[in-house]
Amino acid sequence: MHPSHKMRMAADWLTRSVVYTVLLILATAVAAAREPAGAPAPPTVAWSDNLNGALARAQNEFKALLVIFTTPECPWCTRFKRETLAEKEVQEALRDFICVDIDTTRDPAAAQRHQIRGVPATLILSGDGRPQWGREGFMDRAAFLTFLDDYRQGGGGLSAGMSAALDGWLRALREKRVEPDQWAEIIGALGDKTGRSTLHPALIAYTPAPRREWVELLGHPKLAVRLGAFELLEELAGSTHGYDPWGAGGANGEALEHWREWAASETGAGGTIFAPLTEGQIQGYIRDLASDDRERSARAVRMLEQAGEGVIPALETWLSGAAPEEEAAGRQVKEVRYFLLLPESLGTERARLAHRLVSGNQDERLRSLEAAARGGTRSLPVLVDFLSDPDPFIREAAVDAVISADRGRAPASLLELLKRERDGAVIHAVVRGAGRLKAASALELAGPFLKHENEDLVVAALASLSRTKSTPSAKAVAECLKHPQWRVRAAALEALARLNVKRMAAEADACLEDADPFVRRTAVATLATLQAKKSADRLSERFLQDDQLKGPVVAALREMDVPLPETFGPALRGKDAEVLLPVLDALGNGAGNAWRLALPFLHHENGDVACAAIRVVARGGGGEAEARRELAKVLRGGTKERMLTVFDVYPPPSDGDAYEYVLDPFASIDFEALAGDGDATSGAEAAGNPLADLFAAFAPGAAPAPTAPAEAVKAEPVALNDLFDAFGPAASPAAAPAPGARAEEDAELLQEALACLEPDRDPALRLAAALSLFAMGNDGGASFLLESLDTCTAEERLKIARRAGRAAGEAAAALRDRLLRDPSADVRRAAVALALTQASNEKALRALLTAVFEPASPLQPVDLLQESYVWYRILRLASARRVLGEAARRALAGTSENPQGDARLILALTLLDACWRSGDQQRMQDYLASENPFVRRAAWLALGRNLRGDFLKQIDIVAQDASEWVRGVVPALGLSSSLGVYFDATTVADGLRSTFSSSSPSRRLEKVFVMTLETLCRDPIPEVRNAAALCLLANREKVEARLLASMLETATDKMSAAEKIGSLLEAVPLGWLREQNPVEMLRLLDNLLALTDQEEEEENDLLKLRRRLAEAAGDGTNAAWTVAWRQDEPRPAWGGAVRSADAATPAGREVRDGSAPPRLVVFFRNPGCRDCERVGTMLRGLAAEARDLTVEVRNIRNPEDARINAALCERFDVPVDDHLTAPAIFCGAGALLKGDITFERLQRLLSRPEALTADWRRLTAAETEEA
Repeated sequence: MHPSHKMRMAADWLTRSVVYTVLLILATAVAAAREPAGAPAPPTVAWSDNLNGALARAQNEFKALLVIFTTPECPWCTRFKRETLAEKEVQEALRDFICVDIDTTRDPAAAQRHQIRGVPATLILSGDGRPQWGREGFMDRAAFLTFLDDYRQGGGGLSAGMSAALDGWLRALREKRVEPDQWAEIIGALGDKTGRSTLHPALIAYTPAPRREWVELLGHPKLAVRLGAFELLEELAGSTHGYDPWGAGGANGEALEHWREWAASETGAGGTIFAPLTEGQIQGYIRDLASDDRERSARAVRMLEQAGEGVIPALETWLSGAAPEEEAAGRQVKEVRYFLLLPESLGTERARLAHRLVSGNQDERLRSLEAAARGGTRSLPVLVDFLSDPDPFIREAAVDAVISADRGRAPASLLELLKRERDGAVIHAVVRGAGRLKAASALELAGPFLKHENEDLVVAALASLSRTKSTPSAKAVAECLKHPQWRVRAAALEALARLNVKRMAAEADACLEDADPFVRRTAVATLATLQAKKSADRLSERFLQDDQLKGPVVAALREMDVPLPETFGPALRGKDAEVLLPVLDALGNGAGNAWRLALPFLHHENGDVACAAIRVVARGGGGEAEARRELAKVLRGGTKERMLTVFDVYPPPSDGDAYEYVLDPFASIDFEALAGDGDATSGAEAAGNPLADLFAAFAPGAAPAPTAPAEAVKAEPVALNDLFDAFGPAASPAAAPAPGARAEEDAELLQEALACLEPDRDPALRLAAALSLFAMGNDGGASFLLESLDTCTAEERLKIARRAGRAAGEAAAALRDRLLRDPSADVRRAAVALALTQASNEKALRALLTAVFEPASPLQPVDLLQESYVWYRILRLASARRVLGEAARRALAGTSENPQGDARLILALTLLDACWRSGDQQRMQDYLASENPFVRRAAWLALGRNLRGDFLKQIDIVAQDASEWVRGVVPALGLSSSLGVYFDATTVADGLRSTFSSSSPSRRLEKVFVMTLETLCRDPIPEVRNAAALCLLANREKVEARLLASMLETATDKMSAAEKIGSLLEAVPLGWLREQNPVEMLRLLDNLLALTDQEEEEENDLLKLRRRLAEAAGDGTNAAWTVAWRQDEPRPAWGGAVRSADAATPAGREVRDGSAPPRLVVFFRNPGCRDCERVGTMLRGLAAEARDLTVEVRNIRNPEDARINAALCERFDVPVDDHLTAPAIFCGAGALLKGDITFERLQRLLSRPEALTADWRRLTAAETEEA
């Protein structure tokens, strides 16, 4: 939808948030006066403040997260919590979600990550943290329920109340134990479309059919019950026997006698289902649609919908010949047609979407189009209808919806639209949407508009073509560099940068002489993106000639990794702040001697310039004597703002994350030499350690001569496994060089910093100096902070915790102990992160465990369980396992004088599980019968993982436990996904074990295990049923397709559920599928395909599986998939897969002997990038755990590696903005980039069966040439 349209329609929630924020500012004073003081009454729904823990729950339970962002001072937040969220109806609706309350003052990073602009704000997230729905501002009860209802239109699932009732009815039908007085309630529910698709088949499948009971319901006083019973009986008998459900009591006497005779004659047999309707019946129901009797009309709708897609041609024939006076019936017919065309994957909202598309207001229709597009190709015939809607806003939204539904078939419909469309906004939507299509289609749609007289359309066409990554598009874009309008020329340059076609650099270079300054500036940025090093001299000339380009040129040269010329320094002399500040900003962290350009400006008369220069010099040159000498002069100068800047950035922080710096095993590895074209150097040549530099002047003796660098053998590329082997299983950071006599400037800088600790100095300076000294490892700084800790604010204590990575000594240890017990949860977490990275130091680890197991300690067990890859590294250390195991055993053997709370017992059992040794089963035996179900859960998990035989002997006890959290242990032990640690129903943390395996089970489950899982598939709790069904599927045991379908329908996070089920189905052999119910399995596969957004050109494993199963089951089973297209043309053929069928389909590869095909990962990194090093740490852990994993390391700066990245990005359909970025990971199962790379996502990606394919890495000559 076009942005201007969104603004006019107020459909975009972020846009509305800006308006709301302005109104909130005006209303705050009044609201504050009206609102009484005090915290809101706690709602009955359980709310958590742990977003990471909630995400862990969501992945296991397939529930969406409902997150509210609030602040304590916001009166509207208080009112929202106390009034809206406390409403009974709202509480009932919230049971479908995992609810999280984020205080943005405590967790500003979460608010920033989700672009929260005002509070209160409400977001609905998928299980992997992706935003699905959102709104900012206060909502009353009605508005909030509407908000949830709108989300459900996109496939949100059943309400909790209806889901619980439906579960009970389905279970009773399945187990053949329906009580006689239940039939009226169950059959009456057929009138409610919520859950009808599940309930109706279950009633029809009930054999033998209770004909007598159902016939008696024809005389029930409630019309809904009579209609439901009549519908079922008519399907069974194929006749109405003259019965009229709307008739008066005596009018149906003869008909009821006929029905009773029919029931008595076939009481023991299962009748034939007469679902197909005759032409006469169809026409009769169409006439009933226009009836003034709502029940008669509703029954006609149900019967037509029940008849299925076979009635669509008849409906369309009627619509084409309908008279104007039949408008009411026409709307009903159209609604039924839409219902039948929309896929079942849209769940219970399919009927509501069909209704709103026909009869809703403009806003409802707009939102319904967006929701219907999620149905994929099956929704396309419905969406194409709206390209002819009289409302241009609707047509504009339909354009976006058609493209979203099927990018392969969309161009034909959009080309037809352009032939007749006159509305500028709709045309703009087509041109803008062309960028989402394949290159040829995009050029066909958008190309003609490059010469359009409307400048906005030209710019939109350029933006669309920039996303296609094709040479024809690049040539068409380059023609626009000569356009008379400066805005078009600038847009063309931006498009060339996005296209990243290197051979177009000359055209961009010519624009350096453009008359417009903005175009020249854009040309500089484009040359940087294109890595046009041949233009470096021209850029340097522009730097000397044009003050406006000085900052952009410096940024461009640094991005191209070109050294800054010596002429730049003299050219900056005498320039004002407006010229200097962009240059200093472009220098970034001053790496590669770039900091020397900033050195002359440390003492500039303009404070902003001086502080910017200080940051560059301290970060880039802090290890150099010249830089430290000048920084000491800044401290001696006595200007407070400049001194604070020095202390804030020196020594250079490790991206604000102390534990990541210490944790990183790549710190001493020269990837550039190992994976690129250069030679390797020894770790002894690493840059000077700031701590050693500053203390060198105070140490006696001389430093030993450094070891001569060793020459490394070139390798292209280097497998990361080989590199890891060379450095051992857990390489520690290189030790600092031995201190020796050093230059005077070291002592000078340290002396100036220590002088700031004097009592008569400014308090802010004293604290900043102490923090800097503490970060350097100086005892004076640590002692000062320890003494003043009680007077520090929580924010100041957090800074202390984050800068303590290099601190040593008794004062530093005492300070860390205090921080572990800090009243602020954020401070405690930072202190825990620091302690975990120092786990190789037994003293530090013991201090952490002592703090957490103190009964009165504010440090909570959940605070210890940071990201699982951190714990994975810790548990690889034998010394750490010994310390952890000892602490756990002491806690479990605690006396009455030192009792442990349940949360600490759960932590102890979790640690014991990870550090198990012989005899531990006796220590945890009592906890298997604990009153707290979460303690029992932790104990049974530990037993099941470590002593499976003992667990199997007691598996019945677990499966029959009163708590669903304990029953869930059984499927948890059979699944290969990592589990969170549950402390209660809402408090979940990452687990210590990082389970990693392929989707192919290496061994069969024991018979008793399978039987227990089959029993749990009938559990009253959906989460237990779902987990049991998934466990059976993952281990290739027989599981009913209806269980998986029910899981998909009731999940509030349908996408996550579909991805999980789909990934498991892709791994099973076709023979396994044939043993299931083929019709139900095909219906399930159709729903999965519609939900998982498949590309039309790429026949993936799931679609291949669907096709092969359909062929095996017979041609008739394909009807449901092709019916949506029969009115126009046959369903389009799907293109060939990227990977060969043999390699991509693991159906025939069942691993039973423990062997597995190798996994290959291509890892693109940028030398010096901290985030790349974070990802490298994760890969190192996975490579050590999964011996079949091979990691290919690539340098994104290397031209050949960049070409490989571009080709892989194109193959995996990576957004153009993310091409040639790092870190990036590719494997046969897909790609992960930058911030999306987490340990858990990486494990899930590599566990998918596609990760085992062998040929995905092979690039064709055409792909390489295009890249």
